[in-house]
Amino acid sequence: MLYGSEALGGVIHVVTRSGAEVPEIAASLDGGSYGTARGTASITGSADGLQYAASFERFRTDGFSAADRNTGNVEDDGFSNTSLNARIRAGGAEGLSGEALITYFNGDTAIDGFDFG
Repeated sequence: MLYGSEALGGVIHVVTRSGAEVPEIAASLDGGSYGTARGTASITGSADGLQYAASFERFRTDGFSAADRNTGNVEDDGFSNTSLNARIRAGGAEGLSGEALITYFNGDTAIDGFDFG
């Protein structure tokens, strides 16, 4: 099996959370250097044959300049992203069910511009 820099491809299997019998709510806030902050929130639950799960995350960092500061590149190369995932499943009569999945992602990367003359 090849992995790391030797790998040619790969598969990622992601299984989204489904609703728990007892509603669960979770949240977290993290911070770090270079103006880095992350906040998350999630909820899962079920009621009357309906299962639901949703999560939200916001991440941002001011970053640092990837270019050489000696040539005047002093602006930070920041990054931010927002993501939302939601899953709703409804069970019906005679073993029928329906499911809806929603995924949203929006990212913004600030990188150095270069003047090629």
